[in-house]
Amino acid sequence: MRHFHSHRAGWSFVELVIVIAVLVALMAIGFVTWGILRTRTAISSTHMLVGSIATQIVTYSAKQWTWQEPTGAKTRQIFDLNRDGLIDGAPGITATPDLDGGFSAELIASGYRGFMAMTGAAIKPSFISKNWQVLDAWKRPMRISFAGKIYGTSGFGL
Repeated sequence: MRHFHSHRAGWSFVELVIVIAVLVALMAIGFVTWGILRTRTAISSTHMLVGSIATQIVTYSAKQWTWQEPTGAKTRQIFDLNRDGLIDGAPGITATPDLDGGFSAELIASGYRGFMAMTGAAIKPSFISKNWQVLDAWKRPMRISFAGKIYGTSGFGL
């Protein structure tokens, strides 16, 4: 009587396909989870940044800046003098109309140095653009608005 022994030297095709399918499924779950975690981290860091900026605006002694234009004196909120809805960068360094709404020569000559330099806000360099604008976690300039009726007693929203 003969006995046949089956000695397999490797994996069958079906076994390989199953292993690859399981690995692909695990990778897909990992990529989705990674994306969710990155988004949550970005939201959390932007919330902390907003809190830091809000504290700087509330505690900074000069809430407004006044300067002389050819048409007369102008007074505006210290954080958005050019009224472009963005927290001001540094006007005489690299700010241009396409990057930071532009600043008049009179405003630059008045000594205004931008929100960051004026308030001394301690913000991580990764949240500051090349023209000293504050950026959110997605590297977009931080928007700000001032409306006491909407935002309550603090009067601003980021």
